[in-house]
Amino acid sequence: MNIIQYQALTLPADFYELLKMHAKDYQTQEVRFITLNFADPDYNAERGGFHPVEIGLSRQGDAWALSYFTDFAFYGRVMPELEREIDVHFQAQEVYSTFYGTRPLREVAGLVLLLLKNFLSYVAIDAYVVKVQAH
Repeated sequence: MNIIQYQALTLPADFYELLKMHAKDYQTQEVRFITLNFADPDYNAERGGFHPVEIGLSRQGDAWALSYFTDFAFYGRVMPELEREIDVHFQAQEVYSTFYGTRPLREVAGLVLLLLKNFLSYVAIDAYVVKVQAH
């Protein structure tokens, strides 16, 4: 599986390897988009845990491009709801955060790299159950 290296920011090689490992069985010609969901089955609003993450890959010819990386968290006290906390839109080169709204990726590159580093460390300790959907 060929994943196009993101040009606007050097992402960890381990991140690309993880994507390839989970998406390799879904690269038939009919598939145009792949969604990878990483979920901690014990994560909840009361006790916390590892934030769920969703990653989107879109077909670009014979290769795949990063579309988005979304980190979710519970918000609200009485009836907490799972909402996006940090949303990286690779193709638009923008990052949304509940803390500061939407910013150009170049302004928050450090945050994105820290987010990916933390995510990869959680994957390494098997914090997530992974589900893959092909569209």
